[in-house]
Amino acid sequence: MQCPQVEVEICVDGVGSARNAAAGGASRLELCAGLALGGLSPSLGTLVTIKALVKLPVFVLVRPRAGDFCYSCDEVDLMEKDVTLFREHGADGIVLGALTRDGDVDKDICQRLIAAAKPLPVTFHRVPRSHHPDARGRRARGQPGGPAARHRSPGRARIGKPARGPGPGYPGPLAGLCQPGPVVVGVQR
Repeated sequence: MQCPQVEVEICVDGVGSARNAAAGGASRLELCAGLALGGLSPSLGTLVTIKALVKLPVFVLVRPRAGDFCYSCDEVDLMEKDVTLFREHGADGIVLGALTRDGDVDKDICQRLIAAAKPLPVTFHRVPRSHHPDARGRRARGQPGGPAARHRSPGRARIGKPARGPGPGYPGPLAGLCQPGPVVVGVQR
Protein backbone atom coordinates (compact mmCIF):
# COMPACT_ATOMS: atom_id res chain seq x y z
CA MET A 1 0.00 0.00 0.00
CA GLN A 2 1.43 3.35 -1.05
CA CYS A 3 1.17 6.21 1.42
CA PRO A 4 -0.18 9.51 0.07
CA GLN A 5 2.38 12.25 -0.39
CA VAL A 6 2.25 14.64 2.54
CA GLU A 7 2.56 18.33 1.75
CA VAL A 8 4.26 20.41 4.42
CA GLU A 9 3.08 24.02 4.54
CA ILE A 10 4.99 26.30 6.89
CA CYS A 11 3.84 29.77 7.97
CA VAL A 12 6.75 32.18 7.67
CA ASP A 13 7.13 35.86 8.44
CA GLY A 14 10.36 36.80 6.70
CA VAL A 15 13.33 35.80 4.61
CA GLY A 16 15.12 33.95 7.42
CA SER A 17 12.14 31.82 8.35
CA ALA A 18 11.42 31.13 4.65
CA ARG A 19 14.98 29.89 4.13
CA ASN A 20 14.75 27.74 7.26
CA ALA A 21 11.44 26.25 6.15
CA ALA A 22 12.81 25.46 2.69
CA ALA A 23 15.95 23.87 4.16
CA GLY A 24 13.75 21.85 6.52
CA GLY A 25 11.76 20.28 3.70
CA ALA A 26 8.67 22.46 3.37
CA SER A 27 6.53 21.87 0.28
CA ARG A 28 5.15 25.41 0.28
CA LEU A 29 5.09 28.54 2.41
CA GLU A 30 2.34 30.70 3.82
CA LEU A 31 3.75 34.20 4.09
CA CYS A 32 2.39 36.59 6.67
CA ALA A 33 3.52 39.25 9.11
CA GLY A 34 2.56 39.48 12.76
CA LEU A 35 2.37 35.78 13.57
CA ALA A 36 1.86 36.65 17.26
CA LEU A 37 -1.29 38.54 16.21
CA GLY A 38 -2.70 35.60 14.26
CA GLY A 39 -1.11 36.73 11.00
CA LEU A 40 -1.34 39.95 9.00
CA SER A 41 -0.65 40.89 5.39
CA PRO A 42 3.11 41.00 4.73
CA SER A 43 4.90 43.69 2.76
CA LEU A 44 5.13 43.34 -1.00
CA GLY A 45 8.92 43.61 -0.68
CA THR A 46 8.99 40.56 1.58
CA LEU A 47 7.07 38.50 -1.01
CA VAL A 48 9.29 39.60 -3.90
CA THR A 49 12.48 38.89 -1.93
CA ILE A 50 11.35 35.44 -0.78
CA LYS A 51 10.22 34.50 -4.30
CA ALA A 52 13.70 35.42 -5.59
CA LEU A 53 15.52 33.41 -2.92
CA VAL A 54 13.34 30.37 -2.20
CA LYS A 55 12.06 28.12 -4.96
CA LEU A 56 8.82 27.03 -3.28
CA PRO A 57 5.20 28.02 -3.84
CA VAL A 58 4.29 30.99 -1.63
CA PHE A 59 0.70 31.56 -0.51
CA VAL A 60 0.23 35.07 0.92
CA LEU A 61 -2.12 35.98 3.77
CA VAL A 62 -4.34 39.00 3.15
CA ARG A 63 -5.50 40.39 6.48
CA PRO A 64 -5.22 44.15 7.13
CA ARG A 65 -5.35 44.08 10.94
CA ALA A 66 -5.51 41.90 14.03
CA GLY A 67 -8.77 41.14 15.79
CA ASP A 68 -11.93 39.81 14.26
CA PHE A 69 -12.50 38.99 10.60
CA CYS A 70 -15.37 41.48 10.16
CA TYR A 71 -14.14 44.13 7.75
CA SER A 72 -15.25 47.65 6.85
CA CYS A 73 -15.73 48.75 3.23
CA ASP A 74 -12.38 50.57 3.34
CA GLU A 75 -10.64 47.45 4.64
CA VAL A 76 -12.18 45.32 1.88
CA ASP A 77 -10.98 47.82 -0.75
CA LEU A 78 -7.48 47.60 0.74
CA MET A 79 -7.62 43.79 0.81
CA GLU A 80 -8.69 43.67 -2.84
CA LYS A 81 -5.72 45.89 -3.80
CA ASP A 82 -3.38 43.68 -1.76
CA VAL A 83 -4.69 40.53 -3.47
CA THR A 84 -4.14 42.12 -6.89
CA LEU A 85 -0.61 43.30 -6.03
CA PHE A 86 0.41 39.96 -4.52
CA ARG A 87 -0.95 38.13 -7.59
CA GLU A 88 0.87 40.51 -9.95
CA HIS A 89 4.16 40.10 -8.03
CA GLY A 90 4.40 36.33 -8.02
CA ALA A 91 2.24 34.93 -5.22
CA ASP A 92 1.31 31.31 -5.93
CA GLY A 93 -1.89 31.51 -3.89
CA ILE A 94 -3.86 33.76 -1.57
CA VAL A 95 -5.02 33.09 1.99
CA LEU A 96 -8.06 35.03 3.21
CA GLY A 97 -11.07 34.95 5.48
CA ALA A 98 -14.02 37.22 6.25
CA LEU A 99 -16.99 36.86 8.57
CA THR A 100 -20.21 38.75 9.18
CA ARG A 101 -20.97 40.18 12.61
CA ASP A 102 -23.19 37.12 13.16
CA GLY A 103 -20.22 34.78 12.72
CA ASP A 104 -21.20 33.57 9.26
CA VAL A 105 -18.80 33.47 6.33
CA ASP A 106 -19.12 36.80 4.50
CA LYS A 107 -19.75 35.37 1.05
CA ASP A 108 -19.85 38.75 -0.69
CA ILE A 109 -16.41 39.78 0.56
CA CYS A 110 -14.92 36.34 -0.05
CA GLN A 111 -16.29 36.15 -3.59
CA ARG A 112 -14.93 39.63 -4.35
CA LEU A 113 -11.45 38.68 -3.09
CA ILE A 114 -11.51 35.28 -4.81
CA ALA A 115 -12.36 37.04 -8.09
CA ALA A 116 -9.39 39.40 -7.59
CA ALA A 117 -7.11 36.40 -6.96
CA LYS A 118 -8.02 34.52 -10.15
CA PRO A 119 -6.46 32.35 -11.44
CA LEU A 120 -4.59 31.67 -8.18
CA PRO A 121 -5.83 29.10 -5.66
CA VAL A 122 -7.32 30.51 -2.46
CA THR A 123 -7.18 29.15 1.09
CA PHE A 124 -9.98 30.13 3.47
CA HIS A 125 -8.28 31.07 6.76
CA ARG A 126 -9.21 30.43 10.41
CA VAL A 127 -12.93 29.84 10.11
CA PRO A 128 -13.78 27.91 13.30
CA ARG A 129 -12.15 30.17 15.89
CA SER A 130 -12.38 33.67 14.42
CA HIS A 131 -15.63 35.25 15.43
CA HIS A 132 -16.78 38.75 16.07
CA PRO A 133 -17.37 39.22 19.83
CA ASP A 134 -21.13 39.47 19.15
CA ALA A 135 -21.07 35.93 17.78
CA ARG A 136 -18.84 34.30 20.41
CA GLY A 137 -19.64 30.65 20.98
CA ARG A 138 -21.14 30.15 17.52
CA ARG A 139 -19.44 28.31 14.73
CA ALA A 140 -18.85 30.00 11.37
CA ARG A 141 -21.44 28.87 8.86
CA GLY A 142 -21.59 29.14 5.10
CA GLN A 143 -18.88 28.85 2.52
CA PRO A 144 -16.91 31.43 0.61
CA GLY A 145 -18.01 30.06 -2.78
CA GLY A 146 -16.05 30.06 -5.99
CA PRO A 147 -12.70 28.32 -6.34
CA ALA A 148 -11.60 28.46 -2.68
CA ALA A 149 -10.19 24.97 -2.73
CA ARG A 150 -8.57 24.80 0.69
CA HIS A 151 -9.70 25.42 4.24
CA ARG A 152 -7.33 25.75 7.17
CA SER A 153 -7.94 26.48 10.79
CA PRO A 154 -5.10 27.61 13.04
CA GLY A 155 -2.71 25.16 14.59
CA ARG A 156 0.91 24.22 14.92
CA ALA A 157 2.55 21.38 13.04
CA ARG A 158 -0.37 19.06 12.79
CA ILE A 159 -1.51 16.72 10.08
CA GLY A 160 -4.91 17.48 8.70
CA LYS A 161 -6.75 15.22 6.33
CA PRO A 162 -9.32 17.23 4.39
CA ALA A 163 -12.81 15.99 5.05
CA ARG A 164 -14.92 14.56 2.27
CA GLY A 165 -18.08 15.54 4.07
CA PRO A 166 -18.99 17.04 7.41
CA GLY A 167 -16.59 15.76 10.03
CA PRO A 168 -14.31 16.69 12.90
CA GLY A 169 -12.13 19.71 12.32
CA TYR A 170 -14.02 21.18 9.39
CA PRO A 171 -17.28 23.10 9.39
CA GLY A 172 -19.77 21.09 7.34
CA PRO A 173 -20.40 23.76 4.66
CA LEU A 174 -16.65 24.09 3.94
CA ALA A 175 -15.81 20.39 3.93
CA GLY A 176 -16.47 19.85 0.23
CA LEU A 177 -14.09 22.62 -0.79
CA CYS A 178 -10.92 20.89 0.43
CA GLN A 179 -8.35 19.24 -1.78
CA PRO A 180 -7.65 15.56 -1.10
CA GLY A 181 -4.50 14.38 0.65
CA PRO A 182 -2.92 15.16 4.00
CA VAL A 183 -1.24 18.48 4.68
CA VAL A 184 1.08 19.29 7.58
CA VAL A 185 0.74 22.89 8.70
CA GLY A 186 3.40 24.45 10.91
CA VAL A 187 4.91 27.74 11.97
CA GLN A 188 8.57 28.72 11.46
CA ARG A 189 9.70 31.67 13.60
